[in-house]
Amino acid sequence: MSKWEDMTLFDIQLKGMEEYVNQEEDKVLAILSEVLGKKGYDNYELMISKTNEISPELS
Repeated sequence: MSKWEDMTLFDIQLKGMEEYVNQEEDKVLAILSEVLGKKGYDNYELMISKTNEISPELS
């Protein structure tokens, strides 16, 4: 099994204009990395994407 198969992917969707998402992306990634690090998680990938819709799970 490769390390990629064991890696957890967090896909964070930010709602807003592309300029806003680009502006906030680094802040969000820094906060998430800090929180996950404090929880002891070390095998993950974070991804930020822009959305115009809210996931049904979040609404």
